[in-house]
Amino acid sequence: FYLEFHSTMIQASGPLPSSRIDSFAEAAGIDVAQMREDMNDPAIEAHLEDVYRLGRMLGADGTPFFIVDGTPIPGANMEALNTALDAALEG
Repeated sequence: FYLEFHSTMIQASGPLPSSRIDSFAEAAGIDVAQMREDMNDPAIEAHLEDVYRLGRMLGADGTPFFIVDGTPIPGANMEALNTALDAALEG
């Protein structure tokens, strides 16, 4: 469900009012009522804030952001990611 929804959201152009987001979610098979409930859940909001703060502490200022064997790899630099993964696997 998520990948279809995510892909649709990324490819969407123009304004994204709640009604349009809901229609994308419904088309992907997501329970829209549950999604809306989860979006307003204080525990989920707190978790997202914690993850955001952790990311900022680690130097992440966007996505994607990887950490391989303690080395931060920001962005979609596949060459840097592969180099770091190869080094981690060898070491």
